[in-house]
Amino acid sequence: MRVTNQMLSASARKAGIPLEGGSLLDYLNKSNGGSLLDNLNGSNSLNQSVSSVYKSNYDKIQKAAEAYEKQAKNLAESGEGSIWAKAEETGDMSGVYDNIKSLVDKYNSTLEAIRKTPDSLNGYYMQMFTQGAADRKEVLEAAGVTVQKDGTLKIDEDKMKAADLEKLKKAFGSGSDFLTRTGFVAARAADHAKTNAESVTSQYTAKGSLITAETNRYDFLG
Repeated sequence: MRVTNQMLSASARKAGIPLEGGSLLDYLNKSNGGSLLDNLNGSNSLNQSVSSVYKSNYDKIQKAAEAYEKQAKNLAESGEGSIWAKAEETGDMSGVYDNIKSLVDKYNSTLEAIRKTPDSLNGYYMQMFTQGAADRKEVLEAAGVTVQKDGTLKIDEDKMKAADLEKLKKAFGSGSDFLTRTGFVAARAADHAKTNAESVTSQYTAKGSLITAETNRYDFLG
């Protein structure tokens, strides 16, 4: 069984991925240099070692993305007992700083894990993830966090500690659009990785077994 333009284009339409001027097969070839399709359509079936690499990559994405989503939810909490309420009550900002540092570390780890996996839908997630930061670049910079050229985040601790609580809350609190968007994408990426890690584990021995997993993964919008 070979992957055709019709099969992949149908999956792209379900996912809502725009493919102006080309098919999804073209999109995959351009974004992955044909490596993924070579694995899917090559004359040799995927062996266990290749499948192990796929599974390892997906496991890393799931772990990193879930950790980021959890940290984003922690910062987004409001009300009594939240890190923001504690900072306002005691004047001690150390908890806020530590949580922002943790978020930035987990953001960068998630981005690195997604970037290392040759999966076109992960490329889409990576674009959405980094766009969430780029669209709030000024708000993040006011809180001491810079969006780097490679999409990663970097903290300027002096600037972060010089920012008042409201600027920090605007960037990383309950009303943060940055947290909402990146947290949502991280959750999707984690689910996608979990599904495909399980698929690779159970199906790697069957010829063409990853074709169904590859096309089905574009159905992430339901």
